[in-house]
Amino acid sequence: MKAKIKYYITDDFGNTCFKGKIFEDYEDAWEYLYLKFPVIYNDDGTQDDQEEELNSYWVEELTITTECDYCKSTEVTYNQLIMDSYCSDCGRWQED
Repeated sequence: MKAKIKYYITDDFGNTCFKGKIFEDYEDAWEYLYLKFPVIYNDDGTQDDQEEELNSYWVEELTITTECDYCKSTEVTYNQLIMDSYCSDCGRWQED
């Protein structure tokens, strides 16, 4: 099986977050979170780094199949909603 590694964000309950957004590398996923939850600078000179919010997210590794496990075709399409790949040549899902 040929595959490539990508990353996605989950919460403390294992739910996929941000509409299943997929990232090329681990750092890109964390950068996305830091942009979503930036440091808040208060008028009194204090700051809220939103650590509590950020600590509820996890960056997980995702292996995306680029070659069918069954027929070795490269006509494999990844479906982000169900996080599985489908081969259009043999019609099989890769996580079966």
